[in-house]
Amino acid sequence: MRNYLYLIFVLAFICSCKRNTSTTKKSSAIGKANSTKTVIPSIKFNNPILKQYQEFVNSLDTNDMATSTKAAEKFKALFKGQDQNTCDTAFTIFDKYYEHVTNVLDDRHHKDTVDYDRYLVYEDSSRHMPEKVKQYTDKLAANGFGTTVSEGSTYVTEDRDFVAKWFYSYVSPAMKDYLIQLNKESKVIIMDDASILINSNELIDRAVWWENFAKQYPNFILHKQAKNNFLETFETLLEGSENTQVLDIESHQLSSYFEDAYKYAESKYPSSETAKKITPYYKFLLQGKKASADSLLKVYLKNR
Repeated sequence: MRNYLYLIFVLAFICSCKRNTSTTKKSSAIGKANSTKTVIPSIKFNNPILKQYQEFVNSLDTNDMATSTKAAEKFKALFKGQDQNTCDTAFTIFDKYYEHVTNVLDDRHHKDTVDYDRYLVYEDSSRHMPEKVKQYTDKLAANGFGTTVSEGSTYVTEDRDFVAKWFYSYVSPAMKDYLIQLNKESKVIIMDDASILINSNELIDRAVWWENFAKQYPNFILHKQAKNNFLETFETLLEGSENTQVLDIESHQLSSYFEDAYKYAESKYPSSETAKKITPYYKFLLQGKKASADSLLKVYLKNR
């Protein structure tokens, strides 16, 4: 009887914290360009400088990786000395363009007849990299892009150090903190090939960081993205992945990875929303009450 009362109490607490969904940068659908012009939707700005920057970005050729540098240079020319809120808004214009160009370049990367994977995945082959491939990777790096390897294939990605170089000195402290965290996480991604790559303490740290950031800056221009970063990290704590499962395959008990996460969250962040929500869920699993844990999980996901 006590267990059912406890479950009811937990469910009531969760429902009181209901959240709206939002779309993260990585999960947002951005169509591949069919022309050399940017096809991402534009926001109409009353500020003439923002309007000028938007029009400039829209005029750029998305098939040319060097246009990311042109967009950054134009940002510097237009927004030096402008207030930080205006610079934050201008950065979001650049960031949408930057993401779009990354998608275009990645699409071309996979359609290219050059076998990039041969030289960028395997260390022995990289020693004999053709000059054409070296020039390609050097040009990517010079304009804010890089390549990453996943499941034996290479992909074009953003190099967030490029953002640090061009934009940190102009944006607000909140935006700078946001971008620094994105840069940090881009260097050590959470998951690849259906396996969680970071240790459980780091996973908790990231969830709590995004939780605190979203609470501290409710009016932040990219608040929805920040909140969604928290939700995605939090849900990884609840659901794990195909190759890093919450329940041990053999014992059907809470795996050591997630038990460690639970203990760390309780000890370091006891008052956080992250700890308060994962604690009852993990306790049910530790007690072998999977049905209760599943019921709680459904509530979390429903009220995402």
